Amino acid sequence: MGVVAVLVMGGLGLAAIGGSGSGPAPVAQAVATDQFTMCGSAQRYTCVVDGDTIWWRGQNLRLESYDTPEPYTDICGGEREIALAHRASARLLELLNSNQFSVQTFGTDRYGRTLATIKVDGVDVGDILIAEGLARRWPNGHEFWC
Repeated sequence: MGVVAVLVMGGLGLAAIGGSGSGPAPVAQAVATDQFTMCGSAQRYTCVVDGDTIWWRGQNLRLESYDTPEPYTDICGGEREIALAHRASARLLELLNSNQFSVQTFGTDRYGRTLATIKVDGVDVGDILIAEGLARRWPNGHEFWC
């Protein structure tokens, strides 16, 4: 079963040519059908990296305003932190594959990832994950999840 997606690009074009990229003014819109998987070691195209990072059509997106634990390392929370990271990743995958979603982008972060917000049925996926105890608001002054 595919997913219908609406992409609204904001600021990305300006950032790419050296503009401010500060405003979320839409510069492109597209409708598509996509099926996400969990990212593995193969080439990443449309997949979930973790609870706050995805690849969509070959573009690496860091989802803004929330943070989830990293699924491949335990920085300070041990196995519990890793388990929570896997639950957050699985829930994001479920949300993306079961609903229509919109994407709005806002330039890039220091790692070159496109900063984005994804909404499912008009609700930010970050807000959903936070409400379910799988994520926290970010930035909140803490570098690490714990």
